[in-house]
Amino acid sequence: MKVVIVDDVQQFVEILKHTLRKVVKRVKIIKTATSIAKAIAVIECEKPDLLLLDVHLDREGATALDLLKTLDYTKYAFKIIFVSAYLSSEEVVKRIETAGFELVSQPVDPNALQYAIQQTNLTSAKYFPEMMDLLFSYPQTKIAIKQSPSDINFVLKTQIVKIIQTDIGASVHLANGTCLNTNKDLSFYETLLRTDSFVWTNPKNLVNLQYMSTLDRKMGKLILKNGEKMPISRRYMTGIKANLSLETSKSKLDNLGFQSEYFNRFNPKRQEQSRAKSENYLSKLWNIIFKSSNR
Repeated sequence: MKVVIVDDVQQFVEILKHTLRKVVKRVKIIKTATSIAKAIAVIECEKPDLLLLDVHLDREGATALDLLKTLDYTKYAFKIIFVSAYLSSEEVVKRIETAGFELVSQPVDPNALQYAIQQTNLTSAKYFPEMMDLLFSYPQTKIAIKQSPSDINFVLKTQIVKIIQTDIGASVHLANGTCLNTNKDLSFYETLLRTDSFVWTNPKNLVNLQYMSTLDRKMGKLILKNGEKMPISRRYMTGIKANLSLETSKSKLDNLGFQSEYFNRFNPKRQEQSRAKSENYLSKLWNIIFKSSNR
């Protein structure tokens, strides 16, 4: 296996080389690169099998995505493992994991690197184009759900009803009734979906807000639009109430949107007052949600 290491910190390059030789028997580290320009030249010349790519590449803020954008990846057959340091952009890391790529943290743990290499080698090449497309999608409306390295589903986030913790990872339940089992745990998906209207109902359940219907306070259960009842832990009750109120308010605002626009379009002052009231109300609700989620 021919490997190219791209990292702007030479010390990390040496650590990666040492760790790689320790966990992979037949490996040939053909080149290393400490900048985007050098990395492009090396990749085009050497055509590696595997690219170990640092997420944060230089002090000017360039990332691994900037490097990949300059390459016509349809011409290459290399696979990628991303390497993340504590300074790496959270947004870029989320984007990488949402697209289904393996990511290891610096300083690299030998077992974590070995696992990442195994998973990457087992991933079918047929998924690579879609993984790359999802990596560069803005916004990322889909998420890669790995049932195994050879079985990856690219699912619309809006089609996910709930995610439940299991003994070996998590099960992702879709609106069409499909259940996808994965070895990634619930916290992994919570990190990737926390800005996409997914909320906790209890420590083992993550639910998509758009599929919530009503709250049975006496029974302490959330009723979904499909009629399913889900138990709610007391610590999450306030947040669920606020989220349902927020969703109802958004719906009302959407329904009244045309009417308010019609009556206010000739009165800029009234239009501004209406907008300010809406933003203030929604801001208060979001504050309630934020406080409850941090208890």
